[in-house]
Amino acid sequence: MAIKEPKPETRIIWDSDTLERMNVQVDGKFEAGFLRVPVERMRLRRYVEFEKLAMLAICGQLPSVPVYEDIGKLSEIAYEDVLLAIRLEERNHEHPGGKREKIDEEPFEEFTRHLDHPDSLAEFYGNLFEVLCKAQLEAYKRHRAESDEFFNRPTAKILEDAIATKRAQVKWGGDRYREMLSGLDEAEQSAVRKRVRAFRSLLKWAGGVDGTLSATKPAIEPGSMEPIPEEVNFDPAFKFDTGYMSREDTLYWRENRIKFDGVDDNGNEITDRGYQLYSYCCEIDVFLQFAMIIYRASRDLPLGFYRDTTRQLWDEFRHTSMGHRVMRLNGIDPMDLIRPMRWTVWRQMSVAENYAWITQTGEACSLVGKHKQRKNFISDGRFHEQTLIEWDISDESQHVRYGARWFRAVLDDDEFEGSSKQFVINATEKFNWLYYQHMKRLDIIPKGLEEPKPYRGCVEYETLGA
Repeated sequence: MAIKEPKPETRIIWDSDTLERMNVQVDGKFEAGFLRVPVERMRLRRYVEFEKLAMLAICGQLPSVPVYEDIGKLSEIAYEDVLLAIRLEERNHEHPGGKREKIDEEPFEEFTRHLDHPDSLAEFYGNLFEVLCKAQLEAYKRHRAESDEFFNRPTAKILEDAIATKRAQVKWGGDRYREMLSGLDEAEQSAVRKRVRAFRSLLKWAGGVDGTLSATKPAIEPGSMEPIPEEVNFDPAFKFDTGYMSREDTLYWRENRIKFDGVDDNGNEITDRGYQLYSYCCEIDVFLQFAMIIYRASRDLPLGFYRDTTRQLWDEFRHTSMGHRVMRLNGIDPMDLIRPMRWTVWRQMSVAENYAWITQTGEACSLVGKHKQRKNFISDGRFHEQTLIEWDISDESQHVRYGARWFRAVLDDDEFEGSSKQFVINATEKFNWLYYQHMKRLDIIPKGLEEPKPYRGCVEYETLGA
């Protein structure tokens, strides 16, 4: 009688107290460690939350960043973080139980509080890029190395892209951090480095990015910088109508300077072509507005909301930069322009009011005029101007759809009970009234602009002043 050879022994070693090496398969030919699904689930949940935290921290501090190009890069990084979070979450939802994973709230919230409140911009860059971003990069590399090449290839592909993205972020942010440190005296440098080291210990105390670390909680208090500050600290190379320039100079740029030579078919001087391009250069405070919308919105919203709004944040920066380029092609230095700064008005409106007004009125109502200007530039033979408006129309049309998709989601429970259309009308009337009062205080009301009726459709109207 033939004797059956015993099958190679396979043992699953399960240790529920650790996230490291929770699956080791051993037989006569193979011995290696690789992640089990329950471990990956827990790690992916943390990865998603830390990507979201990084994006929110950027949006909270963006109005305090004084360098225009840095604002653009940070906006792009915020968008990258959300896209990565979505891919990681989608992969986690493929695992049984992936949608139910939770994180330890207390240390996570403490870490968030310190990330959102640095003591200086140098510390902000250090905490975000030298600590969190580097930790994300190392966690993704470790996870990739521990993933089975065949069975876990879907995660491995996501992590390969994530590693490349994080490596570029660490390089850019680390360089900016070191540049900022070099501008400080020795005592200031020492203070910043000390707080960044403590923040690194805080991340370890919170378990690290993948939940495998531990440390004693450091003695460190959140810094003094508040997210979404009362006043923006914008790039001093730009000029704004915030009252420090004369009314005559301000209105000169608004009413007279931006025009191209030429006449239309009826012999009338063309003046609106240039103003359309000037309007792109005035979107600086709009991307700051979106940083505020994102940071102030509920943190329980779907990642799809953050994907769309960070994309719009980045788009508004790109539109401004495109406007700069075309103005230079027409012989106008965009750095000489005086632009509106509506930050104080934005801050008096709720998240939903800001979002409804900018997407459903500001952008939706601009499309008719932009289509007209596109045709005008085609007839003028102006290729660059025509192309700029085409790209802008493409983006703005998508922004209107974003707003229609999400603005109800950002409403507070007791903020409004009427129709969506009425809410947009109320938000528009509120903005028009507040902005007119703002211009009135600065004595920069353009000719022909009539004072809107007093706004009475908002909650706490009495607190707005007259």
